[in-house]
Amino acid sequence: MNSINTPSCKHPALLTLEQIEPYIHVASDGVLGRFGDIQLDSAFQPIFSLAHRRPVGYEALLRPYAADGTPLSPLSVFDMAQGEAEGVFLDRLCRIVHTRNFLAQADDSSWLFLNINPLVTVYGKRYGAFFVDVLERYQISPHRIVIEILEGQIQDEGQLADAVRFFKELGCLVALDDFGAGHSNFNRIWRIQPHIVKLDRSMI
Repeated sequence: MNSINTPSCKHPALLTLEQIEPYIHVASDGVLGRFGDIQLDSAFQPIFSLAHRRPVGYEALLRPYAADGTPLSPLSVFDMAQGEAEGVFLDRLCRIVHTRNFLAQADDSSWLFLNINPLVTVYGKRYGAFFVDVLERYQISPHRIVIEILEGQIQDEGQLADAVRFFKELGCLVALDDFGAGHSNFNRIWRIQPHIVKLDRSMI
């Protein structure tokens, strides 16, 4: 497979908002990202809170399409990213697309739930400045962003705790996703203390 054309820089962490924005264009119903020949769009799934007894936000879901308009699997697109640079580029591109599309549709209080690449999650401090720039550019409070972390993707509890702490310090909320699947346990919840726990279907 050929490498995807991405902005050139010495290190993925140096990719700026200005370098990535040329890979985004405005469509009739929102904005689309461009990853090679693939168009990246957003869909938003309501997140229901048991405590609030109502939807409190929306999870951004990637909707990729081939050049001929054929829908693609999001996982297949992420599998196309070769190496650290392309993985970070795709993650950042998706976050911009989702944030802009969310702001065009949402009210002023709903939360935006964002899934973050596990690589970026673990090395948040290494890749963190970019996300601060996104929040400032599009004028959305970090308190309206919920960073979703898949517990099963980070085996080292120390790294998981560091990731949670990093995004909390940015002012974002943190959700532990798919709790109850695999090796999940309540002791990790008490130690890591995410703001939100999303239950796996097996728990319901």
